Amino acid sequence: LRGNKLQCNCGVKWLRLMIDRSSSILQTTNIKCIETSTGQTVSLTSVKFDDCYIPEVEIEKDKYTVNEGDDLTVECKVYGAPLPAASWNTTELQSMSSFNNTANGALLKILDISVEDHGDPIPCSGENIVAEVSKSFVLLVNHAPVIKRLEHISDCFDHRCLLFEAHGWPEPQIQWLHNGNPVKTRQQIRSDISKEDYGVIKGMLKFKMFNPTQFGLYTLVVSNKYGSTKQDFQMYYFIFTDKSTIYNKDDLSGLTFDPKAHIRQTGRTGKTGHTQVQEPDDDINIVWPIAIGISVVIITMVIAVVIFIKRSKRNSSASSTRGHTFKRNGIVPREAVPLNSIMVENPNYTKKSSRNRTDSAAIRNIDLKNITFIRSLGEGAFGRVYLATCYGLLAEDDVTMVAIKMLKNASIESIKKDFEREAELLTNLQHHHIVKFYGVSVDGDEMLMIFEYMMNGDLNNYIRCHGPDASIISSNRSNDSSGEEILMPAQLLHISNQIAMGMEYLASQHFVHRDLATRNCLVGEKLLVKIGDFGMSRDIYSTDYYRVGGTAMLPIRWMPPESMLYRTFTIESDVWSFGVVLWEIFTYGKQPWYELSNMEVIQYIKNGHILERPRDCPEEVYKVMLCCWKTQPHDRMPMKEIHRHLDSLCLSQPNYIDVIA
Repeated sequence: LRGNKLQCNCGVKWLRLMIDRSSSILQTTNIKCIETSTGQTVSLTSVKFDDCYIPEVEIEKDKYTVNEGDDLTVECKVYGAPLPAASWNTTELQSMSSFNNTANGALLKILDISVEDHGDPIPCSGENIVAEVSKSFVLLVNHAPVIKRLEHISDCFDHRCLLFEAHGWPEPQIQWLHNGNPVKTRQQIRSDISKEDYGVIKGMLKFKMFNPTQFGLYTLVVSNKYGSTKQDFQMYYFIFTDKSTIYNKDDLSGLTFDPKAHIRQTGRTGKTGHTQVQEPDDDINIVWPIAIGISVVIITMVIAVVIFIKRSKRNSSASSTRGHTFKRNGIVPREAVPLNSIMVENPNYTKKSSRNRTDSAAIRNIDLKNITFIRSLGEGAFGRVYLATCYGLLAEDDVTMVAIKMLKNASIESIKKDFEREAELLTNLQHHHIVKFYGVSVDGDEMLMIFEYMMNGDLNNYIRCHGPDASIISSNRSNDSSGEEILMPAQLLHISNQIAMGMEYLASQHFVHRDLATRNCLVGEKLLVKIGDFGMSRDIYSTDYYRVGGTAMLPIRWMPPESMLYRTFTIESDVWSFGVVLWEIFTYGKQPWYELSNMEVIQYIKNGHILERPRDCPEEVYKVMLCCWKTQPHDRMPMKEIHRHLDSLCLSQPNYIDVIA
């Protein structure tokens, strides 16, 4: 701009306005112009611009509401000096339009207004030598609703949902129907709606947990005073497509929705007011009565069969399952349970008593049709574990999230016996800090165990993600854990005390866990911790196990010397493992002896070495660890005493009540 022979007139006022802005980089630049009357060169900032004004644009309303097919005339007035030229920008208008200039503006005429112009801004601009300014109005066209989108999404924020988008003016109302009845939104089904400008509504019907009662015809109804429209989706679900192969796949493609095969858009719409009614064709008019008639016959037959089966079951044993060998009342005789046996693989809970129990609970048999599989959680040595929902498990019309262990090689007789034994043992384990075993589901050679699902996963991953190294862990994971709060010492004590309570209960029942570790403890809501092992930890935490003899996988870093040397597993060996669990908790999930190889760990433990005190571990807690790691099993502190010590430590914490609240 320096050296440019600018004239001091309205043509450079825009430059003066830029200089006057406080943030302008031109403030430090001394720009000059030539005065027309004197021919002198003066600073631009000293010039007074008379009769030079930025245009002003005026439209009577910022919104005009009309009906489809109406005509509309809108005047745009402009003011300024020199007098601005006015113009309408109609390039985006779908309706026919024209405008004429007036003495101080422009007149816009829109003919036979189309609904396609609803919600669009229509700008008018005023321009003179000083600047150009524009202002818009929005055209609102009354019309019956239109459904722009309705589709099923199988992975929608970890849920299934029906996404929709509807337009209409005035703003339409949304209603969902299931088999013709209004959908009751509750914990399992939720309707989310977001309202945008000018009658655009987007949302979803979210299924948090899917169960058989939710299959059927879903109808989206959208209406306002100018009409209504609806669109249907038929949801189908095929539980097993190929029983011989489905469980060997790496995913649950056969157990989830196929958008093409399982969902049918009927295409039925009905509108009133200014819109057309779209009726089904003649073929559908013929097919529907036939289909309904066949459906009525089939439903009648199914009801008759169900009534017959229920009556038959009343006369049979309560434990009878299809073709399976559960004993009467679902109780496996104690003679069928090997005593004092060393089973490294399955089950992990082992009974260490020869006393016959007379108070054994009946094993609950759960109908397979009430189970809906969601996804795989992992795989262990003897089966795969799935996340699923179970209908009617805790209440008649309730749906419960569960974890299901599906047995491998269930046709082998020895594995069936192990399954029966473990089911009986787990049925009799009833404690607040033991993962709840709900029952079994048996269909021929398919054998399933149904467990309580703990929403926060295994304890090892949980304390890592809530420890000082959480940011490092989260950088390698798809879900960001960097925002999680670090667990405080009082919370670590609370976790330890809960595991101690569960282990005290197991000891009182003469059960030996044999694989106690943070990876085999699960975390629920409000820091509730429970002991459990679905057998999948060997797959997820494979480096925690050492293969012995080609098949056996031993958690040597958690094992005492006698278990390493003689494969002896007792309540006292569980005490040693509990001490290692304490060490894991107060190191926020570090692997014991992480700096050593498996062979080095074996030599270290044989030679009497023990783990060092974690950096921020209280002295009293480390003393408990030392009492767990006595070389002689009979010298180790009993679980009841360990629980008493940890309980007193918890109660001594000033904020313990806040921790468990």
